[in-house]
Amino acid sequence: MPRPKKKLRASSILYCKKGGTMVEAAVVLPLIMLSVMAVIYILSFMYNETATNTLMHLKLNEKMGTETGTVKTYKNVPQNITVYAGTYNFKKVFLSEKDIKFRRSGLLQNSFSKKKESRVFSVDEKKYIRYSDFFK
Repeated sequence: MPRPKKKLRASSILYCKKGGTMVEAAVVLPLIMLSVMAVIYILSFMYNETATNTLMHLKLNEKMGTETGTVKTYKNVPQNITVYAGTYNFKKVFLSEKDIKFRRSGLLQNSFSKKKESRVFSVDEKKYIRYSDFFK
């Protein structure tokens, strides 16, 4: 004896949950993966920016230390950073510039770069002590 067929109602088709989890996973999983990749890429850029700032700081401190004779220089001072001498409000200052470049990879269509600038001012303690003694 054949089984009687059930009538399909529109309400039963709309509330059927078969395969809903797979559809949600197919939509949400790529978004999560792209988000994680974007966070990793942003963190790597921030790391490169911090490392470049550190290298410029070391080079500028080494240059100003040899100029004033007040700072001990380190062995790991980078040599690939160019330092320029200048003045700012009648004070001696050393300037440095470096480009941080990111090549195109993954979803990025173009490479991009950011220019970092840093400066250090001359602080001559001996001169300040003499001036403070003179004006007392």
